[in-house]
This record gives sequence, C-alpha cells and structure tokens, in this order.
Amino acid sequence: MRTKKRYGIGILCLMLMLAVGFFPARAAAKTVNLEVQHGTDITKDLQKALDEHRYTSLESLEVVIPAGTYTISSTLNIYSNTVLSMQDVTLERGSFTASMLRFGRSGECAGMGGYSRYSGFSNITFKGGVWDSKAKDGGIMRFAHANQIRFENVTFTNVKNSHHIEFAGCSDVAFLGCTFSNFSGNTLNATNYEALQLDVMRSEHFGNYGKYDETPCKNITISGCLFENLKRGLGSHSAVAGSYFTNIQVTGNTFKNIIGYAVMGTNYKNSVISDNVMTDCGSGIFLRSMVKGHNNFYTPQDGQVKITRNLATTVARNTIEVKYKGYKNNAFGVSLYGENLEKQDKNVPKGDYTIEGIKILNNKITLGCKGYAVWIQGGDKNRVSKNTITVKVQGGAGGNGDGIRVERGESNTIDSNKITNKLKTGAGAEMCGISIIEGSNKTTLKGNTITGSSKDGISVKSSKNVKLQSNTVSKSGRDGISIKKSKGAVLKKNKSTSNARFGLNVTDSSTAKESASTCKKNKLKDKNCSNGAKVNGKTKF
Repeated sequence: MRTKKRYGIGILCLMLMLAVGFFPARAAAKTVNLEVQHGTDITKDLQKALDEHRYTSLESLEVVIPAGTYTISSTLNIYSNTVLSMQDVTLERGSFTASMLRFGRSGECAGMGGYSRYSGFSNITFKGGVWDSKAKDGGIMRFAHANQIRFENVTFTNVKNSHHIEFAGCSDVAFLGCTFSNFSGNTLNATNYEALQLDVMRSEHFGNYGKYDETPCKNITISGCLFENLKRGLGSHSAVAGSYFTNIQVTGNTFKNIIGYAVMGTNYKNSVISDNVMTDCGSGIFLRSMVKGHNNFYTPQDGQVKITRNLATTVARNTIEVKYKGYKNNAFGVSLYGENLEKQDKNVPKGDYTIEGIKILNNKITLGCKGYAVWIQGGDKNRVSKNTITVKVQGGAGGNGDGIRVERGESNTIDSNKITNKLKTGAGAEMCGISIIEGSNKTTLKGNTITGSSKDGISVKSSKNVKLQSNTVSKSGRDGISIKKSKGAVLKKNKSTSNARFGLNVTDSSTAKESASTCKKNKLKDKNCSNGAKVNGKTKF
C-alpha cells in the first residue's frame, strides 16, 4: 500500500514537472470570477478556484476576486500558469501564523525529493490588491524554485516580526509598482527582517520547500515600488561562498522611514541599484561579498568554492538621506564590505572575498547622523565618482564618521566628488572629508572638492603610494591634507586654503612628493610653515 502511494505521488509530480517545464503558457484559456460576499471568509472558495491548476496547468487560468474586503483563515496555495486579479480587493489575515500564500502545498512532490534549480512553479502573475497581515505573526508570501513570476501594483502590509515576502532559488521575478509597508515588533535589534527577502536554498533559511541545492536567485527586477515604515527594505542577508545572485535590478523605488538598511545585497553580481529615493533611513545601500562575523555564510555542499572578486555592479543616481533611527549598526549611505579570510571560520571556507568592481556614481547622499556617506572595507579596484555628499548631523549613532572612508582596500579610485560639512559641533565635529586608512594602498584621489570638514579635509593614514591630484580642500577644522604613517604619497596640483591648521601636514615618518600645489590663507602659521604647509616639520615648496 505504501509503495502504491509513493508511486502515485511520483506520477503526479512527473505530470506537474512536464507541465511546467515543457509546455508554454496559453493566454487567457479560462477565467473564474469568484462569487463571494464582502466581509466574509473566502479561503475555501478562493482555494477551490486556484486548485483548477493543482493537478494540471497546461492552460492559463485567471481567478478574479470582486472588489471588497475578505478574510483568509489558512494558507492559500497557487500553481503554474495562474493570474490572480484583485482590483480594489483587500485580503486580511485570520487567526493563523503561517504565510498567507505559498506556491504549491507544503510537502507536495516529497516523493521525488522536490523541485530543483528553477524547475518549479512558473508563469504566475498577481495583479493589484492588498494583502494585510493585521500586525499578527507570520509573513505574507513565500516561494522557491520558481520562474517567470510577476507582481503588478500589489500591496503587502502590517507584518509582525517576519518578512513580507521571501523567496529563494528563483529566476525571472518582477515586482512592479508594489508597496511594502508597516513592520511591527522588535525594530531596533539587528534581526534580519527585510520586507522583500531574496534567499538561498539552504534548510537553515527556507524550510519545507523542495531540494536544498543552494540555488541562488537571478534576473530579479524591483522597480517603481514603495517601501515604507519598515525594519529593512529589501535584499539578502545570507549566501553560499562562491554562489552569486546575478542580475538584480533595483531601480526607481522609494524608501521611507526604514529603521535599518534600505537595500542589503550579499553576493550580488552583475547588478544595478539606481535612481532610488531613500529618505529617513537608518542606512542606505549595503553590498558585501562576506558577512562580517561570518554568520549566515556557508561552505558549498560539494566543498568546491569558486570565488568571483569582480562583482561588476553599479550603484548610481540614488538620493539617500540617512538619519539616526536607533538601530545598533553603523549608519551609512553606501557601504561595501569584503575580506581575505586566511583560515576557515565557522561555516565559511578560507578564501579571498575582497569585494571588487563596484561603481558608486552620481549619487546624492545626505548624512544626518554620525556615520559614513560612502564606506569601503576590504575592497579593491572600486570607483567612487561624481557623488554629492552633505554632512548635516542631527543625531548620534555608533562608530566614527567621514564623508568617504576606505579601509583595507587597494587601487580604489575616488574622483570628482563634492563633500560639504555644514556642522562644526556635535557628532559632525569628528568627521573628515575623505579618510584613506589601514593599508588602503595605491588609492587615487582626483578632482574632489571638500569644504568645511570638522577634522581634516583629506586624511591618509597607514597607507602606501596614495596619489592626490587636483583636489580642492578648504575651511577644514584641522588640516587641509594630512598624511600620517604613510610612505610614497604623490601630490600634484592640489589646492588647500583657509584651513584651521596646516594646508598640508606630513608627519610620523611619512614621505610625500609634492608638485605645484598651493597652500594659502591657512590660519595657523609658524617659522616652519610660512606658507601654510608643513612637510616633516619643514617647509617643502
């Protein structure tokens, strides 16, 4: 009897896989107009309509819910080649804590081990409607191993201590004009609750959903969406070493009142984050090729690690306003993180996870608290160019603060940025315009304009062969350009004027080659600094 049951499940799953994988969707073959009453529980009626495609989904099915507000009392299940139309419809959570909707029923296809890669449910579209979790525990939607999924003008709201939507191992998914709003629960700790989470197919993160083959997501579009009143906006906080989410497009979205990160991308490659507006956010955009602390980052099951350092990703034309929101982590506009791990730690295999190939271009960043407008840690060969950065501190946050800060990174290019510090007291008094520190060798600083830094305009410390060319620094609270514990600095055609101390200060066994720079009208002068420049205690012009 048990053998026959398994055989029957296997045949069912084979039919589903053939339907999904080998037959194209047919347009509008059948429409079901649900006949339900406003204010009632429609779980059974809606599920019955969706079950039209449970056993076979060779034709396109559209399920239409009439305008109104309804209750859902248990998890709904949807299948391939289905359109769910909800114009002027609100579905409210009843008394249950599981997700409000998932692709397929929990445990389906278990007899064949579940779906793998992107072979699961496909060609599913959600049109309009509001999914309201009523500030009760439990997320709204989850799915995995799916492809060709589309959300149009759908609202997901009122989620407590969970993700609004989470999906893993999926391809060709689009969220267009959608809204993710209103997270409740513990908002100030560092728990990972992105409203829209892209996950990896690991059992630690995505239970009861098919084969755990570590499939990453690819070809994901999030465009024209609103993220508001949330703990985190969108992204991924876990990854498998050497496995990358590819072609993630986050464009033209609005983020408002985000306690933590607006966007967090772990192992994102060949992706674009552009033209987004982020206001009243604890932090803006975080891209990383390694998790600091080595949590939620895993050795591949086959033990083969193929690291790609060049992630070829662009962060461009975003407007980012960072404020202190009480979140425990550092505040920043855009941050990159990588590291060279010399030996295995926890689940992370040793390897060089230095982050490379990120372009941070033409962003407008306002720093409204102590933190970093642009922060690179463990990154080589990245470019930060043509950004407008304004320091306008209105509250405290952890850590130090700078306009642009590079730590442990080589051959980065910082060029044509405009950095203005509008405050001289409080948290803003501890900020440099640009800081190059901790072995950030061969960094190029070119054509940057820095005004009013509370400490140094440009600070180079413990970094070799840094090139400074055609930078303009003025009105710094300390030195215009400071070089400490650094060998081989090369300066050419820089201007440093009206700083509180020295225009150029080279100290602590540093060496610098200076050519045709001007340092004038600096306030503090002595017998070794008649023109406002001090190089190893002696005038060198």
